Amino acid sequence: LIVLDVRESETIFVSENASAGGDGTSWVSAHKYLQDALAAAHYGDEIWVAEGTYKPDQGAGITEGDRTASFNLVNGVGIYGGFLGTEATRDPLGDANRTILSGEIDQNSSLWSLNVVKGTNLDANTTLDGFRITKGNANGSGVYADGGGVYLRDSNLKVSNLVITNNSASNGGGIYFHSEPHTDSQSSLTLTNCIFSNNSADNGGGGIFISDVHSDSQSSLTNCVFTNNSASNGGGIYFYSDSYPSITNCVFTNNSADNGGGAISF
Repeated sequence: LIVLDVRESETIFVSENASAGGDGTSWVSAHKYLQDALAAAHYGDEIWVAEGTYKPDQGAGITEGDRTASFNLVNGVGIYGGFLGTEATRDPLGDANRTILSGEIDQNSSLWSLNVVKGTNLDANTTLDGFRITKGNANGSGVYADGGGVYLRDSNLKVSNLVITNNSASNGGGIYFHSEPHTDSQSSLTLTNCIFSNNSADNGGGGIFISDVHSDSQSSLTNCVFTNNSASNGGGIYFYSDSYPSITNCVFTNNSADNGGGAISF
């Protein structure tokens, strides 16, 4: 006799105004820290996050001031911001711009979080929707040199309604997206209704750096705005890719690059 433990998908609630120690099963007993909700999430779950400021070094088992701590996305989990903390349906009544994932874990900007958000090997059922991601500073080495705001590898990820601002890195100040040439998987990044502003990169991609070597990649950017981003190459976007993403109805203003491609560079 084989007994299968089939777990139903759950909604996990997070609110900055909650008391510490909540179990996340409702707004009344919401988790205070997003890290605790991510630790409890499983494939198919959703995390609803109320307006407030959330930092990667806050939560159970995490050391305050740890620059290597990130909000690690969970495969198959949808993370949604912009809630007031009263909603009964996934239709936020608040402002996504006020649901803030911040790397400002120290008064000294050189000690901000190395990567505010991170994701690896995520499938197409993974979603990040409705947040301001800010003040990541990837001034380290290796994976900690890229993607101050968001660092992604080998994933199919849907990203919507984000404001990504004031992040910095060697490559991909706002977002760094990289995929390896696996023959058994496809990697793509789908960006919709996102704003990239005031991000910077020492090398490529002040707003986004995309290194995608999948010839069948279907990455796309739709209704996105890039403004006041800067880099040595590709102030807005830098592509190091075998298959270039589609760009639809995007706006580029006041982006700059020392070596060319203020808006986009290849």
